[in-house]
Amino acid sequence: MVFFLDLHEDIICFHIVPFLDEPDIRALFLTCKSLSLSLNQAVVWHQMFRKAFKHDNVPFDIYYKWPQLYKLRRSCKLLTFGNNGYSRLGWLFGSQDAALEILDHGQSKRLVKPVELTFDDEHIADVTAGGFAFCVLTTRGNVYFTGRNWHGMAGLSEPGPKTRDYNFGSEPRPAYEPGKCVNKVQLPENTKISQIGSGRSHFIGLDTNGRLWTWDSVGRLCRGVELDLHLENGDRVTGPIERIRAGWSLSSCHIDNLGIAVWNRRDSLAPHSGEYGPVRAYVSVIDGTVAIDDYIVLDNFLIYLTAQGELYRVDLPGELSPRIGRGSKLAKFQEYAEKHSQYGSHKTRFVRLSGSFNRFSAITNDDQVLLGDKSSEKPQIFRELQSNGVISVAVGDYHFLALNKKGELYAWGRESHKNGCLGLGTLSAALSMPGVRQDGNDIVVEQPVRVPISGQVLAIAAGGWQSAALVHEK
Repeated sequence: MVFFLDLHEDIICFHIVPFLDEPDIRALFLTCKSLSLSLNQAVVWHQMFRKAFKHDNVPFDIYYKWPQLYKLRRSCKLLTFGNNGYSRLGWLFGSQDAALEILDHGQSKRLVKPVELTFDDEHIADVTAGGFAFCVLTTRGNVYFTGRNWHGMAGLSEPGPKTRDYNFGSEPRPAYEPGKCVNKVQLPENTKISQIGSGRSHFIGLDTNGRLWTWDSVGRLCRGVELDLHLENGDRVTGPIERIRAGWSLSSCHIDNLGIAVWNRRDSLAPHSGEYGPVRAYVSVIDGTVAIDDYIVLDNFLIYLTAQGELYRVDLPGELSPRIGRGSKLAKFQEYAEKHSQYGSHKTRFVRLSGSFNRFSAITNDDQVLLGDKSSEKPQIFRELQSNGVISVAVGDYHFLALNKKGELYAWGRESHKNGCLGLGTLSAALSMPGVRQDGNDIVVEQPVRVPISGQVLAIAAGGWQSAALVHEK
């Protein structure tokens, strides 16, 4: 008989650990000294990081130091800053709160410093930003949203139910008082979410069993609805979902052997559906997207990244047809990247995408950062971002954040009504920075500037008029 401890450490690390959840791997470390020594390898710590925090898009050149990175990520704090309308920053501030700067006209409130949010002593796996809230996923698979509502009183809008969901009874509403304003979403028992995505006034989630969930109905603020995807001919979509993306006013997912599927409406939840559904959503499939590396969905268009590192744009009509063409290549992006390549004879490839609303970013394998706009085919270039190790760009309505491998945060764009979403401190401090100017009620930053945050930034999010950063304080 072969006992577990008799197995060679390569068998344990390479063939058993990949099938375990992150808490189970940590439990193995505590089993005995022998196992702890066998597991204390970079490949195991890398697996733990990926299972807990979902991606390798990390801000340090320490891929050979996964133990340190894993511990840094578990100890980071979530800081939010910007407009606090609908308590989207996760707080109900008192009128004299020290974190606010009241401007002269007495209406706008500028958050002087980022404020930390905690989630019932859980570690944060991911954070996404919508138009009116942040959506937070924890390593336990729980989901939270900030503020009094995630839809900003937007009413019924795509991609929600056709009319209204059946009313199973009013959801309990917490009594909001000055202080933290964070809500835990409700799901059936033992349901754990593994991926999240935020649109303008909705968000979606994928659980560990491959089921798809949506929060898109004003009448069901905290309670999710399970989706059952179908093609226009009625056939049920059965392939495993690899990734999900919430667009500005629709939802999407990438399905194995099918490609990108998008939808902008679902059936209403009815009494026979059960309290959580499922309900049908009829999807449109984007041609030529079976073998892609990544994609993003914005306001009625999407960008996808092929396995060859090429970018394509697909415009989405208001009335979605069952099949949508593969779109057109972003030729000017490719031309610029190749012309300014640092590799010479090697092919420059795009490797990372991000974006929201009307704007997006694409990063190459040789440290170029190109920004795109819905209304232009030409990339926008900022000298401050090139060859700066930028690994992530977050896009709000009118403002941008960028994070590099050193954990440095940069911001630029328009700060509507001086709301603080650029994180530049007090109004006087912001206006004293080079390239920062006032334009009516707004602040405009023409070029990326360094944001004065104490500590190393590990991840960023932006949406609407608000921003967030996961920070490890040194």
